This record gives sequence, structure tokens and C-alpha cells, in this order.
Amino acid sequence: MPTVSRIRRHLAFAHVIEGQIEGEKKRQCERSLMEGLTASGIRPEAVAITADGCSFVIDRREESRLAAVIQDAKMTVKLRDHCARIALTRTAMDWPLPSLERVMQAFDAESIDIVHLSGDATALTVVVDEREADHVVGVFSRFYQPTAAKVPERLAS
Repeated sequence: MPTVSRIRRHLAFAHVIEGQIEGEKKRQCERSLMEGLTASGIRPEAVAITADGCSFVIDRREESRLAAVIQDAKMTVKLRDHCARIALTRTAMDWPLPSLERVMQAFDAESIDIVHLSGDATALTVVVDEREADHVVGVFSRFYQPTAAKVPERLAS
């Protein structure tokens, strides 16, 4: 059964806007950012580099060091603090993860705003406002509760 493998609180989600750059300039910008983070002692928890920019999650206590890195690199950053990161993971023997559609429908029904959501065959990871962390865990857990009709069948086997 897939499990909530990790809940991390006291985080900040950063989205670096690189502007209209491509190719070598874009790669240099992203490499410079990662080098700056490393040099300042910031260890991102998660990084996503896309055509639109670079996003990452850091410990909220590192925000001032991040500001210095961004200023030195002359980049624009959109920072969202007071976040939590929740990962729902599975192994090859587990039930499949819920589809992103089902997860998004459940979050919408519960009025949970998503800061960032990513998924693949082995994990769904969501970044939300820190106040919503336990609520997200509850939503994730409902995807894997046996139905009432199947409970006696499982107990009999």
C-alpha cells in the first residue's frame, strides 16, 4: 500500500524566473544558481528545472542566504514561505498511486491550494501551505482505505 513517506514542515518554495533566455545562457544561469546555493550552504530538498524556470524547496531558515544568492546572480525569485512538502510513495508491490486527476479533484473538494505538485510512477509530491499539511495527509490516506464490502473478505483470508 502506498504510504506518506515524508512530511517536511518549515519550508519555503522558490520559483526563479529567468526571463527570455535559452540555450547556453539558460544553462549558465541555472548552473550559476545551483553553484550559488551550494557555495552558500543551501541544500535544496527538491529541484525542478523546466523551460519556464527553476523551482526548488529549501528550509525556511535559509531564506536570507537565498536572497543573497539571488541578488548576486541578478535573478527574480517568487518565494512562498510557510510551506510543507508531503510525499506519497509506493514500491513495485504496492497498489498504484492515485491519478493526478483524482488527487486534484480531492484537493479541490477540500479547498486545498497547491503550491507545487509533481508525480511519477513511484511518488506524488505536493507542496502546500504549512497549515494544510495534516489535511493533505488525511486526503492521501483516504485513497487507500479498504471499502466496507471488502473488509470482511480480507479478514476471512
